[in-house]
Amino acid sequence: MKYTVRFSCGHVEAKVLFGKGADRDRTIQHWQDHGVCTDCYRQAQVSQEQKRSSEMGLPTLTGSEKQVTWATKLRLEMISERQQDILALGIRASNEKGIRARLAEIGKDALLTEVAAKFEGDKRDHAVDFYCKAIVAITKLDEAKTQPSAKWFIENRQER
Repeated sequence: MKYTVRFSCGHVEAKVLFGKGADRDRTIQHWQDHGVCTDCYRQAQVSQEQKRSSEMGLPTLTGSEKQVTWATKLRLEMISERQQDILALGIRASNEKGIRARLAEIGKDALLTEVAAKFEGDKRDHAVDFYCKAIVAITKLDEAKTQPSAKWFIENRQER
């Protein structure tokens, strides 16, 4: 059944509820006492995402208001996934900083050559493969943290 509900935020919204009458009444009462409407919920989510972006020191996104709102969410999800990729490789924060510093100092190719020179046989292949994956994960994380274009996050959302 369709009900018109006044939420605790003061806004009115039409909701469709199914089930027993007592359950519907309990849900409506909960919304009236504690619930927020869809618009207020979305605003709270956007505000929370913007706060997290500021706390992380991320650059302000450029684009239309809708692009920036959507891209802010996409960026936080992308950063979280990139951090999970790095953790899945078993890279600790201290190792990540070391790889990042060495990468900035000598570049990708020289770093891989340096790693390959330290090992022999299967260990070399494993080490080079590990460093290739680490470099890709770290580079993608850095890109997500420094990209200012909302359009870029929207266009690259499938790469998450």
